[in-house]
Amino acid sequence: MNTLEIILLILLIAFGTAYNMYRHYSQRQFEEELNEALQTQGYASFCEMLGSRKGRRCYPRYTADMKKLDAAILCGRHEEARELIRGLNQSAMSSKDYVNYNMAVLSYAVSTKDRAMGETACGALRRRGIAQKYSREAEQVYDIYLLRRSNHIEELRTFAAKVKNPSSRAMAYYRIARQYYYMEEIGECRKYLTMSKNVFPDQTWRSVIQKILDGDYSEMDP
Repeated sequence: MNTLEIILLILLIAFGTAYNMYRHYSQRQFEEELNEALQTQGYASFCEMLGSRKGRRCYPRYTADMKKLDAAILCGRHEEARELIRGLNQSAMSSKDYVNYNMAVLSYAVSTKDRAMGETACGALRRRGIAQKYSREAEQVYDIYLLRRSNHIEELRTFAAKVKNPSSRAMAYYRIARQYYYMEEIGECRKYLTMSKNVFPDQTWRSVIQKILDGDYSEMDP
């Protein structure tokens, strides 16, 4: 490679780096504008911005639709959310986005008690090539929160005994407690609720658990 070629290569690398930095900055700035629009002008303005020339430049179509979905769920626009889900279910995505999207849909299905939607999302996460930890998490959420099954107690006990992350252990204990609640074994339910409360020193989490321990089981049986 001669000197001129080396100089051209360096210039191309420098240009590519500068362009990527500009694109990242532009996208971050647009993200802030989007959030402000959603808070101050509402969902329609948010979607309009995503559909603008700048929005199309910043986000591929399915990424824009995923952002619309997050906003629709946040704003309680359930009709729009379901329509977006129907479209996104047919979209080609990267593996990472596919997992994140279906986990978000499963969470939404739990919040709206939609078993059919939850079953579809859970099935998508059982697809060949999806890491086992995601399919296992989806199975637990679907079984415990939507089907009210109590078939994951031993699995979660084993997980809680090994995991070091306090929030993960707290969630495992909480899911065990829910299963005992479904079985009407309130003593065991309260035991694991207390363990969940004590293992994770987050005030909001502790307040939610304490409310249940004080006798308000609406969180366990919404």
